[in-house]
Amino acid sequence: MFIFTFYDSYGDGICCTYGYGGYDLFVNGVIIKSGGVFSNSETITFPSNAPVTVPTNSPLAAPTNAPAPGPSILVYIIMKTDYYPGDTSFKVTNQDGIEFMSGGDYTASLTLYIASASLPNSNVYKFTIYDSYGDVICCTYGYGGYNLFVNGALIKAGGVFINSETTTFSTSSFDTFEVHKEYQKPKFIEPNYEKSKIENSSSIAKDTKKFRKERVNDGGER
Repeated sequence: MFIFTFYDSYGDGICCTYGYGGYDLFVNGVIIKSGGVFSNSETITFPSNAPVTVPTNSPLAAPTNAPAPGPSILVYIIMKTDYYPGDTSFKVTNQDGIEFMSGGDYTASLTLYIASASLPNSNVYKFTIYDSYGDVICCTYGYGGYNLFVNGALIKAGGVFINSETTTFSTSSFDTFEVHKEYQKPKFIEPNYEKSKIENSSSIAKDTKKFRKERVNDGGER
């Protein structure tokens, strides 16, 4: 196994307040991780037994100048927790299932958490939000919700689901050069739910209320 660790001596990452920096980690031509939003450091572990493709022809001479990095998209995820923040988590994967972003272990209720990353534009991505109790993050236990922004455009605002909800977005749908502009940090937009969805969320929450009480009695509730 190998461990790749990226450091920032000032503890403010390399994206996005002081420029849209980022990094890509490739293993045998396959991208393992893209990132740039962290504090002091970020660590990725990957196996050493990945298959190696042996070229049939002799490798070409290295270019005099390093190739310029390809265009990318900027993904912002804003999470507003409910009264049970530890239930909520998310991840962003590409079409091969490789994880590019993740979040969870939230501790503060009714609080905004922001994650962002610059991702290669040659992929189709899936954003999936999870609720470990299956009682959604809106609206019985607080008006939580989430926003998914890509290159400054709001792709999805939600919060009423059961165990999980997935949104797929293709990078070909966005102007890949806009990521280089000086974006202001997106602001959270409250999801606009239909009355029937709110009523349904209340019904779902009632089904888990008894289980939550049982966990309190057993000392297992957070």
